[in-house]
Amino acid sequence: MQEVGLTPELFGTIELANSDKKWYVIHTKSRCEKKIAKWALQNEIEYYLPQYDSYRVYKNKKVHFSKILIPCYFFTKCTFKEKEIIVKAGHVANFLLVKNERELVDDLQRIFEGRQTKLPMNESVYLEKGYKVKITSGPLIGLEGIIENVESPDTIILNVNVLRKAVSVTLPTCSFEIIEKINSISCEDLMEDK
Repeated sequence: MQEVGLTPELFGTIELANSDKKWYVIHTKSRCEKKIAKWALQNEIEYYLPQYDSYRVYKNKKVHFSKILIPCYFFTKCTFKEKEIIVKAGHVANFLLVKNERELVDDLQRIFEGRQTKLPMNESVYLEKGYKVKITSGPLIGLEGIIENVESPDTIILNVNVLRKAVSVTLPTCSFEIIEKINSISCEDLMEDK
């Protein structure tokens, strides 16, 4: 099998930044997420770029691609000087300052842990209402997410509240329990354009 376009998903760690670094969400120019990741890797700047695996079969060969799970967004933990280096890559549309780092780090850790299980994850609709669930068995045990409907609860949504974006994972109904009903999720004051 041939592998095409594989860029490391994580360089560094997904944890709260220390005093000289901050977490930033970069809104990238279209289809430039991997270019920024390669630039950051070359300059040893920590980042997380959630991806998913895609396979395509051509005549006699199967090709493995990695695609971006949250298109046009790139997550970095960097200093002000490193931020300037990222801008020099020429693929940044905008920086979004994260006001609630703990929430962003928690959201990214959930996605990262889900990705480590090799379960299929896909870009999804952000849910403001639904039922908060906790996964009780299987490779994602302990993670929390949201289901939209208790009638067909097989798809669990992992929200990235700062961006109002989400990813989904499909699990058997018996592998999670409902914690509470959510009437709406507020995202006020989580980020501002910078």
